[in-house]
Amino acid sequence: MGVKACDRHGCENVMCDRLSARIYHGEAHRALGALAPSSVRCVVTSPPYWRQRRFSGSELGSADSVEQYIESLSRTFRAVWRVLTDDGTCWVNLADTYASSSIVADDGTFVLARRKGLILVPQRFALRVAEDGWIVRCNIVWSKHNPTPHSVCDRPVT
Repeated sequence: MGVKACDRHGCENVMCDRLSARIYHGEAHRALGALAPSSVRCVVTSPPYWRQRRFSGSELGSADSVEQYIESLSRTFRAVWRVLTDDGTCWVNLADTYASSSIVADDGTFVLARRKGLILVPQRFALRVAEDGWIVRCNIVWSKHNPTPHSVCDRPVT
């Protein structure tokens, strides 16, 4: 989760081969809670996608609604915000999915996605963290040159 200039050598050149990197793997809140505030310059993460895999217990991707999932992500990224330095960056790989049936908001007031429509999870996440004060700088599309074949014939698959 952190890459920083080498304190031991006093090197400030960010391209120096003396830079150190640490990779933290584990439950996000526990790992982030162990880090000091403003101690991380770069976070690269791929949180569990909503309803894309079966998870045990109350893992992030198993939220009942997309709204609960986005709120859980938002709580996690508030913890990320705490550990990032002022010039730190955060990179998030977050996939979308299609609705198998219409999805209504938790309060029942409007339809979030229609059957066969994109749920817009990455966009909902970006809007939510922007409300929390993040600066959303860009949206990078992962264009796969040799994607997994799909049997759908009513939408693009790449």
